[in-house]
Amino acid sequence: MKDWELLEHTVMLLETSLTPDAQVQRDVKLKDLTSDIGADRQCDIVIWTGTPPRETVTIVEVQDRTRPVDINMFQGWILKMKDVGAQHLICVSRHEFPDSIKEKAGKAGSTIRLMTLKELDNNALPNGSFGLSFTVSYPEFTAIKDIKAQIKSKKYKGRIKFRNNEKFFSLNETVNKVSMTELANSVIRGLEVPKTTNFLLINFPLGNNKLWIEVKGKLLELASLSFILEFMHKEVTIPFTMFSYEQDKSGTLVWMAEANATILERHANLKIPIHQSADGEHYEIRALSLLSTDNMNLTLTKTSNS
Repeated sequence: MKDWELLEHTVMLLETSLTPDAQVQRDVKLKDLTSDIGADRQCDIVIWTGTPPRETVTIVEVQDRTRPVDINMFQGWILKMKDVGAQHLICVSRHEFPDSIKEKAGKAGSTIRLMTLKELDNNALPNGSFGLSFTVSYPEFTAIKDIKAQIKSKKYKGRIKFRNNEKFFSLNETVNKVSMTELANSVIRGLEVPKTTNFLLINFPLGNNKLWIEVKGKLLELASLSFILEFMHKEVTIPFTMFSYEQDKSGTLVWMAEANATILERHANLKIPIHQSADGEHYEIRALSLLSTDNMNLTLTKTSNS
């Protein structure tokens, strides 16, 4: 996802946690009620609450820029709200809204809400520390042994010498050669390896894909490739970054803990909305979001009674 998509995903998660009974969707097209040709208007997020004929529609517009929302953009959002027949508008930015926008939003009563997503400097909640830790476990191979490759052509009778970091494999016969190490990495990224195991026999999955190997300047197609991977299990604790989701004149409505892990070209993003209980004595987790590009062993552990 791009940065602006991640921000919209974050806002959708936070709004869902604030109104768990509502229907919340991202990147929605609503009918433009003022259009004579049936045009649509794109909305970053739409929130439906209640049921017809007493359903309420709220559009959420999210800005992910290096500068605050300007008055022209704000006026455009108000016009969009009216054009699609929505009853409420929520404006979200990483930056404080200008006084001119705050004044106009204030005069609209509860129709318009201004929200700011702020990163907290001390990464702590107001009444204590965040009592969770996020750990990523992953296998890292240390050796490749017992490599066996069979050439598809029966005419080749010689032996093949392997050097792990030499790029002599090809996935498309002509370009983008890869090494034995890169092939092994591509295999292990897709495996769920038990922590009790320190080696695996790999039969490289050719399937419908073809794999060539360069021998004495010539590319020869492989019929099979197998090898033994030896590896060790590693574990890394990923720190959380804390955010507050603040509404103008109302303060923080919900906090969010976010952790990002990038290990061996694998990526994981964890977001946890955090609500303060009604009595103010503890915090509640009502939802979480995990985006991951590959199989990763992820552990969320309670570390305190906060």
